Amino acid sequence: MFGAIGGLLLVAAVGIVVWSQVGVMPAEPEPLAAVRADDRIVVTDDSAGIVLTPAAGTSTVGLVHIPGAKVDPWAYASKLSGVVADDGITVVITKPWLNLAFFDLRPLSAFTGLAPTSIDGSSGATPSAGCGRACSQATQKGSPSSRRTAPPISPRPVCPC
Repeated sequence: MFGAIGGLLLVAAVGIVVWSQVGVMPAEPEPLAAVRADDRIVVTDDSAGIVLTPAAGTSTVGLVHIPGAKVDPWAYASKLSGVVADDGITVVITKPWLNLAFFDLRPLSAFTGLAPTSIDGSSGATPSAGCGRACSQATQKGSPSSRRTAPPISPRPVCPC
């Protein structure tokens, strides 16, 4: 009895891991190449996330972006590069475990700590499945509880869902 249940759990776990890695939407090569070639942006690839910082100087405001389910985090670099290049905001795009934000239990500080300088304010912005994870980050100790009323770039996490 326990052997069958254990086997079923093992098959389910392997199935989730395989499913999470198959069909991941990749970044489009041309927009990503444009971000990497943009001399106004410094791109740093870390195991926990992708950091886009303004090359012109230090940033005191940051944005933590949690990707949607099964989307390559690099796919968001071109969409968020304008905030870095034009507004001087540091952006951290997280790399969720198994490409699924709801499996990623790391605290927000694991990502804000990737910024090269101290960030006075940070926002969280998320699409689809990452939204629930970002909203849960907003209620952690030391984080403001307001999620929906914050402007797009603010010292409070933002959850559009």
